[in-house]
Amino acid sequence: MLNILAITYFYEISRKRDETWRKSKETGATFLVMGSDVTVPPLVVNMVESLAIPAALFASTYLIVLSLVLLFIFRVAVKKR
Repeated sequence: MLNILAITYFYEISRKRDETWRKSKETGATFLVMGSDVTVPPLVVNMVESLAIPAALFASTYLIVLSLVLLFIFRVAVKKR
């Protein structure tokens, strides 16, 4: 029983490490390409890492709503042609 718990524990640690590494590679690549400018996805990641969860949720919700509004506007504009 102890071996199963140890294996499960180490699996969870390695999985979290892999997820963090993948996220840091994507964010790091964005920072490298953009220089001092910050795009919104890395900004949201930084907010979550600094525990500014309400701000990250607001920014994410704002982007989703903005995207849906723009899609609706484009759909209406294309149908009028």
